[in-house]
Amino acid sequence: MITHMVKHGRNGTITIIREEGDKKVYNDSTLMRHIARKLNEMGYNVVKKLMWRDGHMVDDNLTYIKTKRTDEQSFFIYDGNYAIRSAYKDYNKGELVLNMCFDYAKP
Repeated sequence: MITHMVKHGRNGTITIIREEGDKKVYNDSTLMRHIARKLNEMGYNVVKKLMWRDGHMVDDNLTYIKTKRTDEQSFFIYDGNYAIRSAYKDYNKGELVLNMCFDYAKP
């Protein structure tokens, strides 16, 4: 799995590329867990969470990845198109682009 982040002010994208030999995933929650694990291996301090548990009014199954509360730069990753697609299907085809928001913990 290869990741590439692009930042545009407080917003951005992350591209996830499925490499040959990477296992297929069969739901979005598992995909987000694999992405979080990869980001932690790269040195980011992130967790995967259910969005509604943080007070967001979204589907009960929607997960996202966010940085743990630290002094480092904060960001979160989510699927902005969750209502019209399943992210894992795009990942299994080879490439997936997810939305990012930076510095969400700062005013």
